[in-house]
Amino acid sequence: MRRLALAAALAMTAALGALAAAPVRAQSSEAPVAPDYFDPELRAEAERLARESMNKMIEAMDKFLRSIPQYDLPEITPEGDIIIRRRPAPPGPGRAPEEPDATDI
Repeated sequence: MRRLALAAALAMTAALGALAAAPVRAQSSEAPVAPDYFDPELRAEAERLARESMNKMIEAMDKFLRSIPQYDLPEITPEGDIIIRRRPAPPGPGRAPEEPDATDI
């Protein structure tokens, strides 16, 4: 699972880097011209597949980021202990809401 998430993160980073360079091309005065030998139907299919792949990568990145536990701000007790409480995971499909830990140490 972690390898898949790491691969998705790396792919997303590479895709964002490619997208970041797009405005530079758009600012040039010359319009890009596609060679005559490209089939418009093949190009449309490639664009559709690229969009679908990008949407799947974004969805995978979203799921990965949501899987990282969230924590509240640290608290310092009168005894000097530092407590960092984990926030309960939001209820999702097939998941019951979690009860916060109430264990004293």
